[in-house]
Amino acid sequence: MADEGREAYASHSPFSDPGRFAGQLAEAPDSVADICTFAQGLLMNMYEAHLYDVQVPSGDRPNTDIEHIGELIEKILAIDPAPLGQPRDPQKRLIVCCRQFAALAC
Repeated sequence: MADEGREAYASHSPFSDPGRFAGQLAEAPDSVADICTFAQGLLMNMYEAHLYDVQVPSGDRPNTDIEHIGELIEKILAIDPAPLGQPRDPQKRLIVCCRQFAALAC
């Protein structure tokens, strides 16, 4: 009986469904620590960009409105079409807020 409730958490929601990019996530790791490293290699928090000498347009909150993982992946690949398992240089990471980190990790 308890396993029935877990199924809902083992499938994608409309927001977490990578859609046509599902194959791109084949290189995503399984452990929590590795998932965090994976996300950090693709995304840059807009409030920490200055630590990497990455400029965020002033007065702008880039990509903070992205709600769907498919759109997030599309924008990551538009910057650098390398496989998602390959970390990007800081200047080639998609600038986002913490919500997109959490969504990608899920």
